[in-house]
Amino acid sequence: MGLYLGVEGIDGVGKSSVVNLAAEFLEIHGLEVTTVREPSTDIGREALEWDDPYLQALAFTLDRMLTLKRVDFEAADVVLSDRTFLSTLAYQSALGADMRWLLELQRPVPKPDVVYIIDREPLAEDATFDKEFLERVRNRYREAARLIEEEFDVEIKWIEAEDMDKEEIAELIVADARRRLDDPLGIPDDLLEG
Repeated sequence: MGLYLGVEGIDGVGKSSVVNLAAEFLEIHGLEVTTVREPSTDIGREALEWDDPYLQALAFTLDRMLTLKRVDFEAADVVLSDRTFLSTLAYQSALGADMRWLLELQRPVPKPDVVYIIDREPLAEDATFDKEFLERVRNRYREAARLIEEEFDVEIKWIEAEDMDKEEIAELIVADARRRLDDPLGIPDDLLEG
């Protein structure tokens, strides 16, 4: 089984672009990459319009389970996910759901080996929520990351990306992934805060 990596962060930080670039860069290096995007099912996409954070969490968790069930983890060197269960903890808790309840809901969900959290202000062209809400979600990511590291065997890597473009972020993820796959590039560990 290869690496299962997740890319996280508030809306508008460039996650989708980073995932696409990282997948492209990894494939250039001869690795078999499967990309996943959440939500990916009708119920997950519909839940984006719902007002109840608990119902959203249930729908997103079902979406995640159905999506990951279709992934052949054995065939890929790297499974790269645009969002993970961490999104449910951060967003739905920012909307009022209890963080511990959300954490328990995620127990049966397959967990990534590493989650990279892109920490930066949203890029203007990508922002879908108001700035105040996104700041609340950003704070919830920090709280959720602490809980996840305590409860699950998931490594969290914060990428302080205020002065980085999407290509630089993708290159950091690729370098770390290759290092983990025993193909070292000599990336300094201090670039990826753990």
